Amino acid sequence: MRDRRLPYRHRPDPPRRQTRRPPLRHRPCGVLGAAVAYFPKRAVNGWALPDSIEADLLTSWRRPRARVAEGRLLSTGGYATACQDTSDGLRATIEQLATASGVGFTITADDIAVHPAVSAVAKLTGTDDLTLAMSASADFQLAFTVPPDRLDACRDTFDHHGLTFDVIGRATPPEGGVSLLTRDGSRTGLPGVAWKHQSTDISTLVTGGTAPGAPTR
Repeated sequence: MRDRRLPYRHRPDPPRRQTRRPPLRHRPCGVLGAAVAYFPKRAVNGWALPDSIEADLLTSWRRPRARVAEGRLLSTGGYATACQDTSDGLRATIEQLATASGVGFTITADDIAVHPAVSAVAKLTGTDDLTLAMSASADFQLAFTVPPDRLDACRDTFDHHGLTFDVIGRATPPEGGVSLLTRDGSRTGLPGVAWKHQSTDISTLVTGGTAPGAPTR
């Protein structure tokens, strides 16, 4: 994110509506991070993913797409109560939104869309795919919150413009912190690591990330 943090933000929910927390939504991310983890070590490790997977990785690297249309709809429609792009990684974005907005978040692992290219690279690097998907990446997906009573209208507007989004979690009282709800119903810390400036490639960064299953403090 560097100098692009929090394009606009305020508390996801006014105090008088604390019992109705807005969901958090985003689109699949982490593909560019996976590309940077894969290509620098492709030759030396003898890696060879299918052409279609490599094409997806290269496209994310060479032609990243900023979600300008989605951002405009969220702004002009007054749907989003908080929004940020995910170029520091999805985990970092969620944690930054929580801190800036004074809320917690419960994220549902099964609701996070993991791109097939991310899963393929994660397998090669020995990294959990959800960890890689939520780790540092220069993707320009958006993570945003929408009040529950505006959800249907927001989805209809996106559909009208040929756009979609996924609901991945819900804002909670701040004392609950930020956690991941796993498939077995347990709660853990968010997997992955945030962006940091470094001289090594992204695979070195994400392989040190926490995988799902580490208990929250």
